[in-house]
Amino acid sequence: MSVFDDLQKEINQVVGGGEAQPELTHYCCQECGTTYQCAKPPVGCNFCKKEGAMQWPGNTEQVARKRAIRAAGVVSSKKTEEPKAEEPEAEKPRAEAPKAEKPKRQRRVVKKEEKVKTDETAKPEPEPESEILDYREQREKAIREFIENKGLNEISPVTVGTAVVQTVGFTIWVDRQPIFRLMQPFESPADFQRAYDEARAEQPALQIDCCQCSQVDNPELAKVIFKGDLIASTNNGNGTQWVRRGDKVTLGAYKTKSDHIRFVVLEVKA
Repeated sequence: MSVFDDLQKEINQVVGGGEAQPELTHYCCQECGTTYQCAKPPVGCNFCKKEGAMQWPGNTEQVARKRAIRAAGVVSSKKTEEPKAEEPEAEKPRAEAPKAEKPKRQRRVVKKEEKVKTDETAKPEPEPESEILDYREQREKAIREFIENKGLNEISPVTVGTAVVQTVGFTIWVDRQPIFRLMQPFESPADFQRAYDEARAEQPALQIDCCQCSQVDNPELAKVIFKGDLIASTNNGNGTQWVRRGDKVTLGAYKTKSDHIRFVVLEVKA
């Protein structure tokens, strides 16, 4: 129910409804807010003289004034809401503004495409990858030839040359795969001993059983090892050989099941 319906209901209770009308009824003008008494409902306001001005009755002056204020508030709120219908027209230029930016975006895309084309045309250089692949193929080929020429097998080691020991280490087995832990030049003996004790706590059978060697005397062997270094086991099946850095050792080699080479120390030269 609206405000006007509520006001009309209240007026009917005062003016009509079978109740005796008072001799004088209070009225309040909705436009100027003047309150006065009148025996009959007035047509307009005698004070502001505005045509069609609503006059609100009440049992008391306060009731009449409250009704006029309530009605005036509803009318004023409607008046203030009317201009809002014109706001969307003012927003039309904002919706059209991005259209002017579309050519700029298209130009940027074109520039990116041009850069991609120039980059593609400037890429005729797959030479480094081919060189790496060629080196690996050459090394694999050299390993196959070395195994065949030396007659390497999986049972007994074959002497393949000599080398110089650079450092020693131990082997940690993880998922049946060997991981060589070698003493590094920046490590002190105490640091290496600590790492050895930690590993041995998990694998009690662990011991110093490998060494890294370089300066091989066999040119054919130099072709199959990586950058001149190899790791050899100090246990050739007849017990562990004790080696130190700088020792010159005789190397033996086995062929593995995957057609690679495993080295062992056969003898420590004086």
